[in-house]
Amino acid sequence: MTDNTIALTAGQYSGRIDQTTALDGLITTITNYSAGDCFQDFHYHEHAVISFVLEGGNRESRKNGSFERKPGDIAFFAPGEWHRTIPGAPSCRNINLEIPEHFLKSYDLSTLHIADHRSTILHIVSDMRSGVPSAGTPIIMSVLDLLSGAGDTYTGKKPLWAKRLEEILQDEWNRNFTLRELSAALQVHPVTISKNFATYFGMSFGEYLRKVRIERSLALLKDTDMPLVAVAFQCGFADQSHFIRNFKQFTGFLPSHFRKI
Repeated sequence: MTDNTIALTAGQYSGRIDQTTALDGLITTITNYSAGDCFQDFHYHEHAVISFVLEGGNRESRKNGSFERKPGDIAFFAPGEWHRTIPGAPSCRNINLEIPEHFLKSYDLSTLHIADHRSTILHIVSDMRSGVPSAGTPIIMSVLDLLSGAGDTYTGKKPLWAKRLEEILQDEWNRNFTLRELSAALQVHPVTISKNFATYFGMSFGEYLRKVRIERSLALLKDTDMPLVAVAFQCGFADQSHFIRNFKQFTGFLPSHFRKI
């Protein structure tokens, strides 16, 4: 990269910053990358940044290629890693979490394994915005979980059936499978699935399904004007109240509040 690459210090981004919250050196921002609100030059950040596409989408250019980012996607930028963001929708906003080096050193984090946990990022933002003093420890714990890849209790190699099961549940997230249907599709005994699911996925089958469906609802809430009852139904929840309760549990936000951020 040329000497014209722009260096961004703490709290600075190539887009327009709409909201900023800080705690113990951690900085979260809601950043608008819509056309006209961001510069498209190559740049890098002073600190590590985790970026979560909240709304719209964009194209991201890095040394190793270009990537299309859609709502719900998570990207990680190491300190000094040059890149640029090109708007891909009329409205494009990201949640950015900036982690300074002193925070990493204070918790002996020399190697990062970023977990793809959308709900954890939303919980961090919700807790930081609350301003409640007692939220400090949960925020730090959530950030450490995110940076260490926590959440999966199994750290070894998943068997092929567990990998295939994950693909099925992610691809056909709005379908209500029976255990016998999954057993037939995977060619493994139903007891094998029920006995080992929590080991390989870090939570119960029901919790995992609800998590996946809540993650799928994020784009519907941001990119459409669908009523909550319609979003709930499309994402496989029995009713609106059940959807709202689970959304709050997994993200820290009420769906109506999430739509406004």
